[in-house]
Amino acid sequence: MLLSSLSVMLTTLMSPAELFGALNELKSLNQRSPHQAISYYQTIIPHIPTSPSKGSMELHLAGMEAAIRTDTPVLVRSALKVASQYDWVTSIKHGEFNIFVPMAIYHRRIGDHSYAEYLNKCALTYAKSEQQLSKVVSNLSVIYRYTEQHNKAIQLLKEQLNVVSTKSIKAGLYNNLGNFYQLQSRYIDAKTVYKRAFLIHSMNNNAFLSSSVGLNLLKTMISTSNWSDFSRFEPAVSQFVEQSEHPDFIAYLYWQKLIVSVKHQDKKLTSEQVKKLKESMPLLHTTEVSPSITEFVNLINHSELANEWRILIDRPHEPIREQVVSRIPVALPCAKNNAA
Repeated sequence: MLLSSLSVMLTTLMSPAELFGALNELKSLNQRSPHQAISYYQTIIPHIPTSPSKGSMELHLAGMEAAIRTDTPVLVRSALKVASQYDWVTSIKHGEFNIFVPMAIYHRRIGDHSYAEYLNKCALTYAKSEQQLSKVVSNLSVIYRYTEQHNKAIQLLKEQLNVVSTKSIKAGLYNNLGNFYQLQSRYIDAKTVYKRAFLIHSMNNNAFLSSSVGLNLLKTMISTSNWSDFSRFEPAVSQFVEQSEHPDFIAYLYWQKLIVSVKHQDKKLTSEQVKKLKESMPLLHTTEVSPSITEFVNLINHSELANEWRILIDRPHEPIREQVVSRIPVALPCAKNNAA
């Protein structure tokens, strides 16, 4: 349902059918264009019924997501004010969980890491499935990465691996654990857990996740100069990367293959290969593999590539906006057993 047609139609409060259509539209916009989503939410707020219901509650939660994605604290606060009222929280399943999780993300985004950690730990007490548990653990691990509490993250991830049984969820935890091992240069440990994650995702034929984990796995083999293992796993990873059709995966794999060519096979880069590597730099610089490209540039030891990469990473960034956003407290009981 398009924004223009809905806004013309809405002269009173929305019916259940209109709530359903608006919710689908808002969820879709949240994925495609958060700024359009927040504009859409603002348009329909006056038409959302003021009595709590599942449809109205889910609309406000989707609006809260749009406000968080677009850094609009006024609307985060107003959506939270409605959604955190007892009758509204209880109008849907997992109401507290669905408030604590996005609000934890909001406070992480504004740099209030201590409150974000607190809210995530509150969410843990309301998690009722392995999927919910894994989601919160993943969010906590992001906070621990930002605050450089790597050992704390590793301990948390290991604890959760002993609790969950769903293989796909275990794979996500293994991959996350491998990322922290890599940050500590524990490449053998990282390779072990990446292999476990890759096996699970490849058995499920998930091209995106298999590519992501597989590229992490190949990176550990480059860092340890384990060329035989690289040769063994590279064909399978390449197949998933090709299936994924993700440009950053394709470019990163190209770098990895040429690293092996230069360092293990002692080959020289051709002018066409250098050109292609340079063309991929702006894309990869914006991803989480940027530090790996710095490492690869040093390994290749090619002056033209080194100069091009140095220019890119030394380019001045936009000035950081002064942080004036304040904490938005969540007035819900943190522990599940304290809830009414």
